[in-house]
Amino acid sequence: MLSSSEAARSSAEAGEASDGDPSYYKAQYEQLEAELADFQASSRELESELERDIEAAEKRERQLQEKIESLGYEVEEWK
Repeated sequence: MLSSSEAARSSAEAGEASDGDPSYYKAQYEQLEAELADFQASSRELESELERDIEAAEKRERQLQEKIESLGYEVEEWK
């Protein structure tokens, strides 16, 4: 990713270099489209990973709740 100053400099240079040159804009479009596709792919991967983490945490929570309940019965038996 470009910093804002790099983007401004790049934009200024582009203004000098392009002056209505469609190939420049097409190249910029293609670059942005590729960056968007990469971002979307990494977002999908991250979402899948987070969903797996949530499922694992929920399973562990259920196991612990069952253990609490079981131990609660055991405590009652000892009273």
